[in-house]
Amino acid sequence: MYLVVVAVEGPDRPVGAGTLRETVYRSAAEVDRLEHAHVAVVGELIVFSLYVQVADPARAVASARQLCRRTMAVHGGQLRWRLRATALL
Repeated sequence: MYLVVVAVEGPDRPVGAGTLRETVYRSAAEVDRLEHAHVAVVGELIVFSLYVQVADPARAVASARQLCRRTMAVHGGQLRWRLRATALL
């Protein structure tokens, strides 16, 4: 299992952390192997901490980033969301 932290730069009107966390779980597919999610919103920066149960670190990062993209698409995909940084722990 890997912890993948994805920082996303969001629009001027950020969505609440609780709403985003719920959307992460609703957006997760079985193939994502999401074990746990935590979301923090600080100004325009959204930090997703996603525990992904996969054996390969590259797959963990790809899965987490894709899950963040799906989550952002639910909350205004046309807005200027941008993946700012990704860390694998």
